[in-house]
Amino acid sequence: LNPPSTFPEQRTAPNENKVIMSSSSSSTTRRWSVSPSLPAKALDASQAVTEAAKLLAQGEVVAFPTETVYGLGGDARSDKAVAGIFAAKGRPSDNPLIVHVASKEQYRAIVGGEGAKIAAKLIDTFWPGPLTVVVRLPQQPTNTKLSKLVTAGLDTVGIRMPNHPVALSLIRVAGVPVAAPSANTSGKPSPTCAAHVAADLSGRIAGLLDGGATGVGLESTVVDCTDNDDNDSVTILRPGGVTMEQLEAVVGTVKMDPSLLAENMERRIDSAATITNASGDGDAKRSDDVDSESKESSLAPRAPGMKYTHYAPRAPVRVVKGDATFMHTTALRMRAQNPAKPIGFLVTREMFDELVAIDKDAYDSNASSVVRMCGTRKAMTDVAQQLFHCLRSFNDTSAHVILAEYLPSDGIGLAVMNRLLKAAGKHVISEADT
Repeated sequence: LNPPSTFPEQRTAPNENKVIMSSSSSSTTRRWSVSPSLPAKALDASQAVTEAAKLLAQGEVVAFPTETVYGLGGDARSDKAVAGIFAAKGRPSDNPLIVHVASKEQYRAIVGGEGAKIAAKLIDTFWPGPLTVVVRLPQQPTNTKLSKLVTAGLDTVGIRMPNHPVALSLIRVAGVPVAAPSANTSGKPSPTCAAHVAADLSGRIAGLLDGGATGVGLESTVVDCTDNDDNDSVTILRPGGVTMEQLEAVVGTVKMDPSLLAENMERRIDSAATITNASGDGDAKRSDDVDSESKESSLAPRAPGMKYTHYAPRAPVRVVKGDATFMHTTALRMRAQNPAKPIGFLVTREMFDELVAIDKDAYDSNASSVVRMCGTRKAMTDVAQQLFHCLRSFNDTSAHVILAEYLPSDGIGLAVMNRLLKAAGKHVISEADT
């Protein structure tokens, strides 16, 4: 039995200081490679970091690795730089950006001191790491005044300190706080390696700092620390690399934003109706994307990932909630309606084995099925690492619709399912509805 493609982590460190010029019709993107295993002083002095930092200080936009996904960075104080981020991504301007810092001193310079006590407790526990704290902006001027474009007009800002040596070195050498969303075209799966960034943004940004593959594979957890500021309570606005269980071990009460609850994240649909939206029109706007955005609140989102369709490959994604037999019968119904094009499957090793047991010929190297295994249910951290890579890989196939396995939502599974449901426009085909 020859299993379908899987995507193990690419841990090989790139060659230090390799500089590549990538040209486009409109501009040139400089590309450097640097090893994250270098000592901090060597990183700070490397050609790659010093040249990328110089571009940041000049108000240019540079992509760089973090432990979560690649970020698209610009000086958070500069209207020009922040506007450049939005332009390069094609990102709506009411979607706030996260500010990245390299030290607690940079954080204090933004918030005007220690900030909310609950935020300080989380920072002491999880920084550097995949946690973004949303705190109130100070009413009085501070040493670091952020561009208003960063906060999308809100009186709060999300700040984090990445746990990646290249990211920390870049921010440290540039000497500026760095606003950075994920380094991809808005709406597409987030990039977990430099090749993903180059595919989306080459020629649209000033530089790309290649530090190898990322580790967590999903963006940071975003928590709102503004509930009475000093109250021992936080609200998760976006699940990510720090789990709800980890947060609960540190703070008194951890709440979920209502938008993250299952009843608000899932739109039940019938498999027969699903295929009518799977037009295979490439990058054309799909009806489910328009529908999902138009029904959202007109208010500015409090954190990235709360309002717009995200993480979507070109083919429509549908999350299938049921066992392997239900996945198989759902696929048969779709295949009968459009037999000329293959169906994509995003599944765990367990689901793949169960599907093969049902119909080996349909899933083992069959032209009518494009199967991507993202890991095993026993190791959801591996699923998280591979999720975006797997979603992106479907763009290189002719799959006209992608059926994704509904996964356990405990631990980091909560973040995985959040991203899957976002990629699917919240559309779920459930066995319970049959």
